[in-house]
Amino acid sequence: MTHRPATTHRRTRLATERTHAPPDDDLRGRRITTTAETLGSRLLFALPAARSTALRLVQGLAVLLSGVGPFGRMFHEVYAFGLRTVVARLRRHAGVHSIYGCGSFFDGGCLYGHSDIDFIIVLGESAPRSEGVHYEVGRTYERVRRFFPFLGRWDEKAANLIFLDEVQAGFPLLDSFRVRMKQGRLVRLWGEPFPIDLGPARVTTGEIFSECDALVRTALVTGEPQSHSQLFWKRLFTKLQAAAQSIELTEVVEKIRAESGRLFGTHPDRALFFQWAAPERLCTSFLRLVAAFPAEVRRREEGVTLRFTVEDADGTASGAHASVQLAAPRASVEAVLHAAAVEPTHQRLLAPVPLGLMPQLFYFPADRSMLCAEIGGGAYGSIRRLLQAMRRHGAAGDALLVRAEGIVFVVSHQDTYTDVVPLHPLVHANVYAWIDGKADCTMPRSLYDEQTAEASRCAGALATMYARHEGWVPKASVPCVYREDDLDTIGNAFSMLRSLAIVSEPRSYLVTTTAIVDHYARRYPAIRPFLADLLADFRFHRGLVDRRPAAPNLYRCLHQFMRQALTGATTIELDDHHQGLAISVGIITRNRATDLRQALASLERLTRRPDEVVVVDNGSTDGTRAVIEESASRLPIRYVFLAEPSIPRARNLVIEHASHEVIAFTDDDCAVDPEWLTGVERGFMRADNIGIVGGWVLHWPAQEPTMVDTYYGLFHHNKL
Repeated sequence: MTHRPATTHRRTRLATERTHAPPDDDLRGRRITTTAETLGSRLLFALPAARSTALRLVQGLAVLLSGVGPFGRMFHEVYAFGLRTVVARLRRHAGVHSIYGCGSFFDGGCLYGHSDIDFIIVLGESAPRSEGVHYEVGRTYERVRRFFPFLGRWDEKAANLIFLDEVQAGFPLLDSFRVRMKQGRLVRLWGEPFPIDLGPARVTTGEIFSECDALVRTALVTGEPQSHSQLFWKRLFTKLQAAAQSIELTEVVEKIRAESGRLFGTHPDRALFFQWAAPERLCTSFLRLVAAFPAEVRRREEGVTLRFTVEDADGTASGAHASVQLAAPRASVEAVLHAAAVEPTHQRLLAPVPLGLMPQLFYFPADRSMLCAEIGGGAYGSIRRLLQAMRRHGAAGDALLVRAEGIVFVVSHQDTYTDVVPLHPLVHANVYAWIDGKADCTMPRSLYDEQTAEASRCAGALATMYARHEGWVPKASVPCVYREDDLDTIGNAFSMLRSLAIVSEPRSYLVTTTAIVDHYARRYPAIRPFLADLLADFRFHRGLVDRRPAAPNLYRCLHQFMRQALTGATTIELDDHHQGLAISVGIITRNRATDLRQALASLERLTRRPDEVVVVDNGSTDGTRAVIEESASRLPIRYVFLAEPSIPRARNLVIEHASHEVIAFTDDDCAVDPEWLTGVERGFMRADNIGIVGGWVLHWPAQEPTMVDTYYGLFHHNKL
């Protein structure tokens, strides 16, 4: 007998439920390393170095030639042609609203390999992220870039996409876009003027700090050959000086100017391109100048002290690190530190807190400790080794805090990449205070006002997204809201609620999911049962409990709750999260009385019983009718006889005789999982546009191998 999924039909919707198949360990062969393989791996290891050297030589030749009049004009025309080609291709997309450019090329400079052409692509309201238009934009860009490699890879440019529907909903605009637009450094290459107000005409302190963070990240992640060129570092220092000038930090400007003169002198750019640079030394100098920004801002601006309480499952505790039981960081995070050969001068575990006041940067979930390592020595080499170790040994979702040269960084492993994110000492003042064992922190007044206003707008934007997708599942995930995985969905909601708690009165650090639920249950006592079931469902998905609550409408009610909580509602109204659907189960059978008896018995074991079972007897001549009558006392069975063997006609008869909108089909040789109809019901309750709910199968091999066994062994052994 085969344990496989059943098919569910909701008149116009179909679904099958998931069962799990363990991996086939027999298919995992031992790897044998041969001499040829070893030599091949060494050759592959040497290829990047050879490619880097060749690229350096080509760039060097191009730099020399660009100093000669005709060649300089030729390079400029090549750049201009590549620029026109990209714009011409991108403007064909109906979803592209406008295209902007910036970089040294637009300032009249053209030095091959060091002339930036940065694009900022604005997608209109007809092309939201959920429709996936941006993927086609990326493919178009890459097709053009094959012929113009100086344009930069799409994975570097994708962060420069602006979705108008998100900005109009209230999500923050790219800081780099706002800064460059206010400074007049953006060139509109095609399209309509930007239709949204950029806020204050002057560049704000927060925007400049964001620019500084981007420069720090560039300094750390850029490798050879650029990082070994003096020209690369001079341009970073120049941009940092311009950032300090934008907010009139005169002392910092003088420090940068003096340090830049000492390091680079008055040499022209072409000469600096050929001068070797020591990245470790230059990066250390650069980071120390960045660290000088906060001191001057603090001296000239009034500070605002933010006081927080730390809440655990038992209520409120004072002090920065309440005595709560938290899971340790995953073993893979410890393995990353070990593999990176980084010797931390100090290492500690911290209870998790949101990073800053904005509902973003969800690297550290509740219930699990943050690992923070203080790094002595140079930051450049240490963090690059950590990134490499995170790429090789980390797991998706791993993250740790690293403090080097007075700056805190998040080193993380995402699904498809690893990254380092600098945390500015003033923007993320709460993190710096938390590391030092304090719950309270101080921020400059202007930055505090800017951050709280941004947080309020962002919370409103998230509420808009929750409302927009309350009954509609989009084609792709939208910011922080829709996820196909229930655990990820609830985890994101908890992260946003934690962030909301630190900007709401009383300001609270919620370090466990239980504390999050208790905090909002005290605030909204009428929905305490919903919050309790939400926590129980979350714990089920994490494997902490064996049964999930019977709450089919939980997902949609979560959207309703978040929509209201994020806008600061005083009371919250939700639908009944126990609301479900009436489901008919359909079975077509013919001369399989023994198998049918087991199939019907599996329906009796369902945690969510069927409202009706329609069995179409497709001309059986064995004891099928007796088996059905035997089960009729325990299941609400409706018997239909069809003499002519025909599966399509039998299936249509099930649909014709079923009393309910949702029809779940299963075969007569199938034993369904006890949670089958629970999953079907939850799937259809999730949104109005769900048309099919499906899953994998667990095949039970016959005593003698059959073609079916071979098929499942080849194609389904890895389905989990």
